[in-house]
Amino acid sequence: KTLTTPTDPSIGALEGLRGVLGEAAIRPGDVGAVLHATTLVSNAIIERKGASTALVTTLGFKDTLDIAREKKFDIYDLLLFSVVRIQSLSAIGVPASDLLSTGVHLLNMQMLGMLLGGVVWGMLGDRKGRLAVLFGSILVYSGANLLNALVTSVDQYAVLRFVAGVGLAGELGAGITLVSEIVPRHQRGYATGIVAGIGLSGAIAAVIVGDLFDWRAAYAVGGVMGLLLL
Repeated sequence: KTLTTPTDPSIGALEGLRGVLGEAAIRPGDVGAVLHATTLVSNAIIERKGASTALVTTLGFKDTLDIAREKKFDIYDLLLFSVVRIQSLSAIGVPASDLLSTGVHLLNMQMLGMLLGGVVWGMLGDRKGRLAVLFGSILVYSGANLLNALVTSVDQYAVLRFVAGVGLAGELGAGITLVSEIVPRHQRGYATGIVAGIGLSGAIAAVIVGDLFDWRAAYAVGGVMGLLLL
């Protein structure tokens, strides 16, 4: 990791690339693929140096502006796929040369599920109530996690990551909204911060479980943990 260089992002990227090549003692021509991520955008948001924007919400989500600052989904499930990606794809027969492209495809399926799930759960929340959305979304992603432990093909994996994404989109949003509606107005910031902060422990759990157990068991643990919430 290198420091972000806002004036010219390529400087930080090239420094990181040179550092990796040096540590690995390889030449640029020996590299088959490069993955690059930057905190340039998130830094601009945190430092409030970006363009002025506005967020319009429905009446049922009047507290979205507060939630947006610390909104987290089920971090365990989101991070777990990254932890077990290579192990799980290799186990179902994906060639080493296709691990990266297949992993990106599965991640895109999950993101697509979250995108559509956010819309669906939002409409259901207005009609059926937040509590029904909370329990429903937990049931969806927990069931998908349990079934992820049984996949034998990329197609099955992709469908279940999509379903898990749909479930993840509603879980924490509904939970924080419920907390915000129950807690007095002057304490909502603390309450939502606690909920989001505790969610970060899921990242730690995902790394530990992913290292200690087989990938199928890791998915099963995530599914069981979700069902226990019900």
